[in-house]
Amino acid sequence: MSLPNRVEDSPHPGPIRWLVAAERGLSVLLLAGVAGVMMAQVIARYVFDTPILWSEEFARFGLIWLTFVASGAVMANGEHIQVDLFGNRLGPRARVGMEVFAALIVIVTCAMLLPAGFRFARGLAGNTSPMMGMPMTIWYSAVVVGFILLMLHSVVNIVMALVRGRSIWDRKAGTSEEQPLGGMGT
Repeated sequence: MSLPNRVEDSPHPGPIRWLVAAERGLSVLLLAGVAGVMMAQVIARYVFDTPILWSEEFARFGLIWLTFVASGAVMANGEHIQVDLFGNRLGPRARVGMEVFAALIVIVTCAMLLPAGFRFARGLAGNTSPMMGMPMTIWYSAVVVGFILLMLHSVVNIVMALVRGRSIWDRKAGTSEEQPLGGMGT
């Protein structure tokens, strides 16, 4: 599958294209931040014998946000892990139908989990993280953001597939070499 490396190469409409770029950029910053803080922690602990007390907390919460923000970009770029048992044997319309069905499952699942995510994040109001003193609601709102991003990208992928009559990742319209839409297994 040939995925876009630049924002201009994306098959998505303008605002979604920039949202995906922002998700990717934030994911890179979060990963670099977590890796940098953990590296500094190892050096501080073993070289200077003075650990950075908040480093593990930052890493844990950084990874939570990284997971949910990156999931949106991964969905939009069709990079989720998938199993394709018989999708390649179907015609273009049947493949689009399977992709739409899979995207609808993602949307329904996220819609069912979203209220629990809201309640969980809201239930932590008033609590702060022990070392950094950050409100826990901010940290665990990543779940809500992630579900919203997954639903948004799934809806966009469905619309694009139905309008085009083929997978959004098919660079050769009308060929039998269509790629899976939005990373959903067929």
